[in-house]
Amino acid sequence: MSSNPATAAPTSDLANTSFRRTAGLVIGLLLALVAGLTAAGAVRGPHLVRAEVNTASAVEHPGQRLTLRLDQAVTVPTPNDVTVDPTTPVELTNLPTSAVLKFTTALHYATTYRVSLAVQSADTGRRSTITSSFTTPEPTLYTLQRASADSTQAGADPGAVAGPPDRIVRSVVGSAGSTVVRTQPHIQEFAIAEPQMAVVTADADGIGSIQVGPTDSPDKTRTVTEGERISDLKSSGPNGIFGYIAVNETAATGPTALNTVQLRLFAPGADARPVDVTGLDGKPVQVADWSFVPGTTLVVVQATNSAMYLVDPSRDGHVTPLGGHLTLHGLGRGTTLLVEDEDTKLTTIDLVTGATTRLPPFNVHGGGLPHVQPLPDGTSYAGLLLTLTGHDQLRYSVVVLHGRKARTLHRAPADTTADAICLSSNGEYLLLQTRPADASQADDTGAANTVIDIATGQTLLEAAGSDASWCH
Repeated sequence: MSSNPATAAPTSDLANTSFRRTAGLVIGLLLALVAGLTAAGAVRGPHLVRAEVNTASAVEHPGQRLTLRLDQAVTVPTPNDVTVDPTTPVELTNLPTSAVLKFTTALHYATTYRVSLAVQSADTGRRSTITSSFTTPEPTLYTLQRASADSTQAGADPGAVAGPPDRIVRSVVGSAGSTVVRTQPHIQEFAIAEPQMAVVTADADGIGSIQVGPTDSPDKTRTVTEGERISDLKSSGPNGIFGYIAVNETAATGPTALNTVQLRLFAPGADARPVDVTGLDGKPVQVADWSFVPGTTLVVVQATNSAMYLVDPSRDGHVTPLGGHLTLHGLGRGTTLLVEDEDTKLTTIDLVTGATTRLPPFNVHGGGLPHVQPLPDGTSYAGLLLTLTGHDQLRYSVVVLHGRKARTLHRAPADTTADAICLSSNGEYLLLQTRPADASQADDTGAANTVIDIATGQTLLEAAGSDASWCH
Protein backbone atom coordinates (compact mmCIF):
# COMPACT_ATOMS: atom_id res chain seq x y z
CA MET A 1 0.00 0.00 0.00
CA SER A 2 1.51 3.40 -0.94
CA SER A 3 0.91 6.89 0.41
CA ASN A 4 -0.17 9.85 -1.63
CA PRO A 5 2.71 12.36 -2.00
CA ALA A 6 0.23 15.13 -2.58
CA THR A 7 -1.26 14.73 0.87
CA ALA A 8 2.03 13.92 2.74
CA ALA A 9 3.86 17.13 1.83
CA PRO A 10 1.72 19.57 3.79
CA THR A 11 2.15 17.46 6.95
CA SER A 12 5.94 17.54 6.54
CA ASP A 13 5.90 21.31 6.00
CA LEU A 14 3.86 21.79 9.15
CA ALA A 15 6.27 19.65 11.18
CA ASN A 16 9.28 21.57 9.89
CA THR A 17 7.61 24.86 10.62
CA SER A 18 6.78 23.71 14.17
CA PHE A 19 10.35 22.56 14.73
CA ARG A 20 11.78 25.85 13.50
CA ARG A 21 9.47 27.79 15.79
CA THR A 22 10.37 25.61 18.80
CA ALA A 23 14.08 25.82 18.07
CA GLY A 24 13.87 29.54 17.63
CA LEU A 25 12.00 29.88 20.90
CA VAL A 26 14.61 27.79 22.76
CA ILE A 27 17.50 29.72 21.23
CA GLY A 28 15.80 32.97 22.11
CA LEU A 29 15.32 31.86 25.69
CA LEU A 30 18.98 30.79 25.93
CA LEU A 31 20.14 34.09 24.54
CA ALA A 32 17.93 35.90 27.01
CA LEU A 33 19.29 33.77 29.84
CA VAL A 34 22.90 34.46 28.83
CA ALA A 35 22.13 38.14 28.55
CA GLY A 36 20.47 38.06 31.95
CA LEU A 37 23.42 36.30 33.53
CA THR A 38 25.82 38.70 31.91
CA ALA A 39 23.79 41.61 33.19
CA ALA A 40 23.62 40.05 36.65
CA GLY A 41 27.38 39.57 36.66
CA ALA A 42 27.80 43.19 35.70
CA VAL A 43 25.65 44.45 38.56
CA ARG A 44 26.68 42.16 41.41
CA GLY A 45 30.03 41.95 43.15
CA PRO A 46 32.40 38.96 43.39
CA HIS A 47 31.12 35.73 44.90
CA LEU A 48 32.91 32.89 46.71
CA VAL A 49 33.42 29.75 44.64
CA ARG A 50 35.11 27.67 47.37
CA ALA A 51 37.32 27.98 50.44
CA GLU A 52 40.41 25.84 51.04
CA VAL A 53 42.16 25.31 54.39
CA ASN A 54 43.97 22.41 56.07
CA THR A 55 42.43 22.54 59.53
CA ALA A 56 44.66 19.76 60.91
CA SER A 57 47.81 21.67 59.97
CA ALA A 58 46.35 24.98 61.16
CA VAL A 59 46.38 23.78 64.79
CA GLU A 60 49.85 22.27 64.46
CA HIS A 61 51.92 25.33 63.63
CA PRO A 62 51.63 28.94 62.40
CA GLY A 63 51.74 29.98 58.78
CA GLN A 64 48.79 27.94 57.47
CA ARG A 65 46.63 29.52 54.76
CA LEU A 66 42.94 29.97 54.05
CA THR A 67 42.44 30.44 50.30
CA LEU A 68 39.19 32.04 49.10
CA ARG A 69 38.54 31.26 45.43
CA LEU A 70 36.37 33.92 43.75
CA ASP A 71 34.37 34.04 40.53
CA GLN A 72 35.84 37.38 39.45
CA ALA A 73 39.15 39.19 39.56
CA VAL A 74 39.30 41.63 42.46
CA THR A 75 41.36 44.66 43.39
CA VAL A 76 43.96 44.27 46.12
CA PRO A 77 42.18 44.16 49.50
CA THR A 78 43.71 45.82 52.56
CA PRO A 79 44.09 44.48 56.11
CA ASN A 80 41.11 46.65 57.11
CA ASP A 81 38.94 44.67 54.69
CA VAL A 82 39.27 41.38 56.62
CA THR A 83 37.89 40.33 59.99
CA VAL A 84 38.36 37.01 61.75
CA ASP A 85 36.20 35.85 64.65
CA PRO A 86 37.59 34.94 67.13
CA THR A 87 40.25 37.60 66.59
CA THR A 88 43.34 36.06 65.00
CA PRO A 89 46.33 37.80 63.40
CA VAL A 90 46.52 37.21 59.63
CA GLU A 91 48.57 38.36 56.66
CA LEU A 92 46.54 39.05 53.51
CA THR A 93 47.67 38.58 49.92
CA ASN A 94 45.70 38.16 46.74
CA LEU A 95 45.87 36.69 43.27
CA PRO A 96 43.58 37.92 40.49
CA THR A 97 40.70 35.63 41.48
CA SER A 98 41.78 34.52 44.98
CA ALA A 99 42.40 36.00 48.40
CA VAL A 100 44.88 34.24 50.70
CA LEU A 101 44.86 34.69 54.48
CA LYS A 102 47.95 33.40 56.30
CA PHE A 103 47.43 32.76 60.02
CA THR A 104 50.56 33.94 61.83
CA THR A 105 49.84 31.81 64.91
CA ALA A 106 48.64 28.25 65.34
CA LEU A 107 44.87 28.15 65.73
CA HIS A 108 42.91 26.96 68.75
CA TYR A 109 41.50 23.47 68.96
CA ALA A 110 37.78 22.73 68.48
CA THR A 111 37.01 26.32 67.47
CA THR A 112 34.81 27.65 64.67
CA TYR A 113 36.50 30.52 62.82
CA ARG A 114 34.40 32.96 60.80
CA VAL A 115 36.11 35.06 58.15
CA SER A 116 34.64 38.13 56.45
CA LEU A 117 36.39 39.88 53.54
CA ALA A 118 35.21 43.01 51.71
CA VAL A 119 36.21 42.84 48.03
CA GLN A 120 35.75 44.92 44.88
CA SER A 121 35.49 43.60 41.32
CA ALA A 122 38.45 44.64 39.20
CA ASP A 123 36.20 44.75 36.09
CA THR A 124 32.96 46.37 37.21
CA GLY A 125 33.93 48.06 40.46
CA ARG A 126 31.03 46.35 42.21
CA ARG A 127 31.59 45.52 45.90
CA SER A 128 30.53 42.53 47.98
CA THR A 129 31.42 40.80 51.25
CA ILE A 130 32.79 37.27 51.17
CA THR A 131 32.12 35.09 54.21
CA SER A 132 33.47 31.67 55.09
CA SER A 133 33.78 29.52 58.21
CA PHE A 134 35.58 26.35 59.31
CA THR A 135 36.03 24.39 62.53
CA THR A 136 39.37 23.11 63.80
CA PRO A 137 39.74 19.58 65.22
CA GLU A 138 40.76 18.45 68.69
CA PRO A 139 44.33 17.09 68.92
CA THR A 140 45.31 13.45 68.72
CA LEU A 141 47.47 11.71 71.31
CA TYR A 142 49.35 8.43 70.82
CA THR A 143 50.62 6.35 73.75
CA LEU A 144 52.48 3.07 74.18
CA GLN A 145 50.65 0.48 76.29
CA ARG A 146 53.01 -2.30 77.26
CA ALA A 147 51.78 -5.83 77.72
CA SER A 148 54.05 -6.39 80.74
CA ALA A 149 57.05 -4.96 82.55
CA ASP A 150 59.25 -7.38 80.57
CA SER A 151 58.45 -5.40 77.44
CA THR A 152 60.52 -2.54 78.80
CA GLN A 153 63.50 -4.80 79.15
CA ALA A 154 65.30 -5.31 75.88
CA GLY A 155 66.63 -8.48 77.49
CA ALA A 156 63.55 -10.66 77.58
CA ASP A 157 64.48 -14.33 77.33
CA PRO A 158 64.30 -15.17 73.62
CA GLY A 159 63.40 -18.75 74.50
CA ALA A 160 60.45 -17.77 76.64
CA VAL A 161 56.89 -18.26 75.48
CA ALA A 162 55.75 -15.13 73.68
CA GLY A 163 53.19 -13.11 75.60
CA PRO A 164 50.69 -10.57 74.32
CA PRO A 165 52.21 -7.84 72.14
CA ASP A 166 52.63 -4.21 73.09
CA ARG A 167 50.17 -1.70 71.62
CA ILE A 168 50.33 1.84 70.30
CA VAL A 169 46.98 3.50 70.93
CA ARG A 170 45.46 6.66 69.48
CA SER A 171 43.13 8.88 71.53
CA VAL A 172 41.40 12.11 70.55
CA VAL A 173 40.99 14.82 73.17
CA GLY A 174 37.33 15.37 73.88
CA SER A 175 36.27 11.96 72.52
CA ALA A 176 35.54 8.73 74.30
CA GLY A 177 37.33 5.54 73.40
CA SER A 178 40.61 4.89 71.61
CA THR A 179 41.98 3.03 68.59
CA VAL A 180 44.84 0.53 68.48
CA VAL A 181 47.06 1.45 65.51
CA ARG A 182 49.98 -0.94 66.06
CA THR A 183 50.57 -4.23 67.88
CA GLN A 184 54.08 -5.65 68.06
CA PRO A 185 56.28 -7.46 70.61
CA HIS A 186 58.97 -5.55 72.51
CA ILE A 187 58.22 -2.02 71.33
CA GLN A 188 60.77 0.26 72.98
CA GLU A 189 59.53 3.61 71.69
CA PHE A 190 57.83 5.30 68.75
CA ALA A 191 57.37 8.70 67.12
CA ILE A 192 54.67 10.17 64.87
CA ALA A 193 55.16 12.42 61.85
CA GLU A 194 51.68 12.17 60.37
CA PRO A 195 50.91 10.34 58.20
CA GLN A 196 54.04 8.31 59.09
CA MET A 197 55.04 6.40 62.23
CA ALA A 198 58.47 5.14 63.28
CA VAL A 199 58.72 2.25 65.77
CA VAL A 200 61.77 0.95 67.65
CA THR A 201 61.91 -2.70 68.69
CA ALA A 202 64.83 -4.51 70.35
CA ASP A 203 66.04 -8.07 70.74
CA ALA A 204 67.10 -9.82 73.93
CA ASP A 205 70.52 -8.12 73.85
CA GLY A 206 69.10 -4.63 73.44
CA ILE A 207 70.05 -4.38 69.77
CA GLY A 208 67.30 -2.50 68.02
CA SER A 209 65.79 -1.72 64.67
CA ILE A 210 63.52 1.04 63.37
CA GLN A 211 60.54 0.42 61.10
CA VAL A 212 58.74 3.33 59.45
CA GLY A 213 55.49 3.38 57.49
CA PRO A 214 51.95 4.77 57.35
CA THR A 215 50.41 5.17 60.79
CA ASP A 216 47.34 3.10 59.92
CA SER A 217 49.05 0.53 57.66
CA PRO A 218 51.41 -1.68 59.72
CA ASP A 219 51.82 -4.03 56.73
CA LYS A 220 53.51 -1.29 54.66
CA THR A 221 56.54 -0.58 56.83
CA ARG A 222 60.21 -0.67 55.90
CA THR A 223 63.30 -1.12 58.05
CA VAL A 224 65.35 2.07 58.28
CA THR A 225 68.19 0.75 60.42
CA GLU A 226 69.04 -2.31 62.48
CA GLY A 227 71.91 -3.68 64.54
CA GLU A 228 72.23 -0.56 66.75
CA ARG A 229 71.40 0.40 70.31
CA ILE A 230 68.69 2.99 69.71
CA SER A 231 67.19 5.59 72.04
CA ASP A 232 65.48 8.97 72.16
CA LEU A 233 63.48 8.62 68.92
CA LYS A 234 61.69 11.87 68.00
CA SER A 235 59.89 13.50 65.09
CA SER A 236 59.68 17.06 63.80
CA GLY A 237 55.90 16.82 63.41
CA PRO A 238 53.43 16.27 60.54
CA ASN A 239 55.05 15.51 57.17
CA GLY A 240 58.42 15.88 58.86
CA ILE A 241 61.53 13.87 59.61
CA PHE A 242 62.72 11.58 62.42
CA GLY A 243 65.84 11.44 64.55
CA TYR A 244 67.35 9.09 67.13
CA ILE A 245 70.48 8.50 69.17
CA ALA A 246 72.63 5.53 68.19
CA VAL A 247 75.02 4.10 70.79
CA ASN A 248 77.86 2.10 69.27
CA GLU A 249 80.04 0.28 71.77
CA THR A 250 83.76 0.47 71.21
CA ALA A 251 85.97 -2.60 71.26
CA ALA A 252 88.78 -0.56 72.79
CA THR A 253 89.69 -0.74 76.48
CA GLY A 254 91.29 1.61 78.95
CA PRO A 255 90.39 4.97 80.53
CA THR A 256 90.07 6.74 77.18
CA ALA A 257 87.78 4.14 75.62
CA LEU A 258 84.33 5.69 75.02
CA ASN A 259 81.18 4.55 73.30
CA THR A 260 80.04 6.76 70.44
CA VAL A 261 76.68 8.40 71.06
CA GLN A 262 75.57 9.91 67.77
CA LEU A 263 72.45 11.70 66.58
CA ARG A 264 71.07 10.50 63.27
CA LEU A 265 68.23 11.94 61.20
CA PHE A 266 66.15 10.29 58.49
CA ALA A 267 63.15 11.08 56.30
CA PRO A 268 60.29 8.58 55.92
CA GLY A 269 60.78 8.28 52.14
CA ALA A 270 61.40 4.90 50.53
CA ASP A 271 65.11 5.50 49.82
CA ALA A 272 66.03 7.67 52.81
CA ARG A 273 68.78 6.46 55.11
CA PRO A 274 69.96 7.85 58.48
CA VAL A 275 72.51 10.67 58.34
CA ASP A 276 74.82 11.67 61.19
CA VAL A 277 74.52 15.17 62.66
CA THR A 278 77.96 16.75 62.62
CA GLY A 279 79.51 19.61 64.56
CA LEU A 280 81.63 22.56 63.51
CA ASP A 281 84.55 20.24 62.84
CA GLY A 282 82.52 18.13 60.43
CA LYS A 283 82.63 15.10 62.75
CA PRO A 284 79.59 13.41 64.33
CA VAL A 285 78.56 15.14 67.55
CA GLN A 286 78.75 13.10 70.76
CA VAL A 287 75.24 13.76 72.03
CA ALA A 288 73.98 14.16 75.60
CA ASP A 289 70.52 15.53 74.71
CA TRP A 290 68.67 16.84 71.69
CA SER A 291 65.31 18.08 70.41
CA PHE A 292 63.61 19.35 67.29
CA VAL A 293 62.59 23.00 67.40
CA PRO A 294 58.77 22.64 67.47
CA GLY A 295 57.11 23.08 64.10
CA THR A 296 60.42 22.93 62.19
CA THR A 297 63.15 20.48 61.19
CA LEU A 298 65.78 22.54 63.05
CA VAL A 299 67.61 20.55 65.71
CA VAL A 300 69.04 21.68 69.06
CA VAL A 301 71.88 19.41 70.16
CA GLN A 302 73.66 19.34 73.49
CA ALA A 303 77.03 17.63 73.24
CA THR A 304 78.59 15.57 76.01
CA ASN A 305 80.94 18.52 76.73
CA SER A 306 77.85 20.72 77.43
CA ALA A 307 78.21 22.70 74.20
CA MET A 308 74.92 23.40 72.43
CA TYR A 309 74.37 23.73 68.69
CA LEU A 310 71.50 24.63 66.38
CA VAL A 311 71.60 22.42 63.28
CA ASP A 312 69.63 23.02 60.08
CA PRO A 313 69.28 19.78 58.06
CA SER A 314 67.74 21.70 55.14
CA ARG A 315 71.02 23.61 54.73
CA ASP A 316 73.34 20.59 54.56
CA GLY A 317 73.49 20.44 58.35
CA HIS A 318 74.51 24.08 58.86
CA VAL A 319 75.69 24.46 62.47
CA THR A 320 75.23 27.51 64.74
CA PRO A 321 76.97 27.35 68.15
CA LEU A 322 74.80 28.32 71.14
CA GLY A 323 77.48 28.25 73.85
CA GLY A 324 77.92 25.90 76.80
CA HIS A 325 74.94 25.04 79.00
CA LEU A 326 74.18 22.47 81.69
CA THR A 327 70.66 21.20 80.99
CA LEU A 328 68.24 21.50 78.11
CA HIS A 329 64.83 22.01 79.73
CA GLY A 330 62.47 22.59 76.83
CA LEU A 331 61.60 24.52 73.69
CA GLY A 332 58.53 26.68 73.34
CA ARG A 333 55.61 26.03 71.04
CA GLY A 334 54.98 29.05 68.86
CA THR A 335 58.09 30.81 70.15
CA THR A 336 61.81 30.72 69.37
CA LEU A 337 62.78 30.38 73.04
CA LEU A 338 64.76 27.57 74.61
CA VAL A 339 65.01 27.15 78.41
CA GLU A 340 68.24 25.78 79.87
CA ASP A 341 70.27 25.75 83.07
CA GLU A 342 73.28 28.00 83.27
CA ASP A 343 75.17 27.91 86.56
CA THR A 344 72.06 26.28 88.09
CA LYS A 345 69.94 29.28 87.08
CA LEU A 346 67.19 29.18 84.45
CA THR A 347 68.03 31.07 81.28
CA THR A 348 66.27 31.47 77.93
CA ILE A 349 68.04 31.53 74.56
CA ASP A 350 66.37 33.11 71.53
CA LEU A 351 67.25 30.76 68.68
CA VAL A 352 66.82 33.54 66.11
CA THR A 353 68.87 36.32 67.72
CA GLY A 354 71.05 34.27 70.07
CA ALA A 355 70.14 36.59 72.95
CA THR A 356 70.13 35.06 76.44
CA THR A 357 67.92 36.22 79.31
CA ARG A 358 68.23 35.15 82.94
CA LEU A 359 64.81 34.29 84.35
CA PRO A 360 63.89 35.72 87.76
CA PRO A 361 63.66 33.28 90.67
CA PHE A 362 60.09 32.06 90.83
CA ASN A 363 58.18 32.07 94.12
CA VAL A 364 57.71 28.31 94.50
CA HIS A 365 58.16 28.21 98.29
CA GLY A 366 61.30 26.14 98.32
CA GLY A 367 60.18 23.69 95.68
CA GLY A 368 62.20 22.58 92.67
CA LEU A 369 61.45 22.94 88.97
CA PRO A 370 62.91 19.91 87.15
CA HIS A 371 61.05 20.79 83.92
CA VAL A 372 60.26 24.24 82.51
CA GLN A 373 58.89 25.04 79.04
CA PRO A 374 58.05 28.41 77.41
CA LEU A 375 54.41 29.04 76.54
CA PRO A 376 53.33 30.61 73.21
CA ASP A 377 52.94 34.13 74.63
CA GLY A 378 56.71 34.29 75.13
CA THR A 379 56.44 35.63 78.69
CA SER A 380 54.94 32.71 80.61
CA TYR A 381 56.25 29.23 81.32
CA ALA A 382 54.82 25.84 82.24
CA GLY A 383 56.67 24.12 85.04
CA LEU A 384 56.68 20.80 86.84
CA LEU A 385 56.98 21.68 90.53
CA LEU A 386 58.45 19.22 93.03
CA THR A 387 57.84 19.87 96.73
CA LEU A 388 58.47 17.98 99.96
CA THR A 389 55.53 17.64 102.33
CA GLY A 390 55.69 17.66 106.12
CA HIS A 391 55.66 13.86 106.01
CA ASP A 392 58.77 13.76 103.82
CA GLN A 393 56.68 12.80 100.84
CA LEU A 394 57.39 14.15 97.36
CA ARG A 395 54.47 15.85 95.67
CA TYR A 396 54.24 16.99 92.06
CA SER A 397 52.22 19.86 90.62
CA VAL A 398 51.91 21.58 87.26
CA VAL A 399 52.29 25.36 87.52
CA VAL A 400 52.15 28.34 85.18
CA LEU A 401 55.03 30.75 85.85
CA HIS A 402 54.71 34.45 85.06
CA GLY A 403 56.84 37.23 86.49
CA ARG A 404 57.89 35.79 89.82
CA LYS A 405 54.57 34.13 90.54
CA ALA A 406 53.48 30.51 90.14
CA ARG A 407 49.85 29.57 89.54
CA THR A 408 48.95 25.97 90.32
CA LEU A 409 47.27 24.35 87.35
CA HIS A 410 47.02 20.73 88.43
CA ARG A 411 48.17 18.50 91.29
CA ALA A 412 49.32 14.96 90.58
CA PRO A 413 47.81 12.25 92.81
CA ALA A 414 49.77 11.69 96.03
CA ASP A 415 50.66 8.09 95.13
CA THR A 416 52.29 8.97 91.80
CA THR A 417 55.62 10.20 90.46
CA ALA A 418 55.59 12.75 87.64
CA ASP A 419 58.15 12.16 84.92
CA ALA A 420 57.53 14.99 82.45
CA ILE A 421 55.28 17.75 81.18
CA CYS A 422 54.75 18.24 77.44
CA LEU A 423 52.82 20.76 75.38
CA SER A 424 50.38 20.15 72.56
CA SER A 425 51.38 21.36 69.10
CA ASN A 426 49.87 24.83 69.56
CA GLY A 427 50.74 25.15 73.26
CA GLU A 428 47.08 25.31 74.29
CA TYR A 429 47.03 22.04 76.24
CA LEU A 430 49.55 20.46 78.58
CA LEU A 431 50.20 16.78 79.20
CA LEU A 432 51.43 15.42 82.54
CA GLN A 433 53.09 11.98 82.51
CA THR A 434 52.90 10.00 85.76
CA ARG A 435 53.57 6.49 87.06
CA PRO A 436 52.88 4.76 90.39
CA ALA A 437 55.18 6.09 93.10
CA ASP A 438 56.45 2.59 93.91
CA ALA A 439 57.26 1.77 90.26
CA SER A 440 60.79 2.10 88.95
CA GLN A 441 61.44 4.43 86.04
CA ALA A 442 62.05 1.38 83.85
CA ASP A 443 58.62 -0.04 84.70
CA ASP A 444 56.04 2.08 82.91
CA THR A 445 53.22 -0.46 82.66
CA GLY A 446 51.21 1.71 85.07
CA ALA A 447 52.05 4.97 83.33
CA ALA A 448 49.28 7.48 82.73
CA ASN A 449 48.77 10.78 80.93
CA THR A 450 46.58 13.69 81.94
CA VAL A 451 45.75 16.39 79.37
CA ILE A 452 44.97 19.79 80.89
CA ASP A 453 43.63 23.01 79.38
CA ILE A 454 46.23 25.62 80.35
CA ALA A 455 43.72 28.50 80.28
CA THR A 456 41.15 26.87 82.57
CA GLY A 457 42.95 24.04 84.39
CA GLN A 458 40.24 21.65 83.21
CA THR A 459 41.22 18.01 82.74
CA LEU A 460 40.30 17.05 79.17
CA LEU A 461 41.64 13.51 78.81
CA GLU A 462 43.02 10.64 80.89
CA ALA A 463 44.94 8.12 78.80
CA ALA A 464 46.91 5.06 79.91
CA GLY A 465 50.35 4.40 78.50
CA SER A 466 53.85 5.79 78.28
CA ASP A 467 55.99 7.46 75.62
CA ALA A 468 53.26 9.99 74.79
CA SER A 469 53.58 11.39 71.26
CA TRP A 470 53.41 15.01 72.44
CA CYS A 471 56.70 14.48 74.30
CA HIS A 472 58.80 13.60 71.26
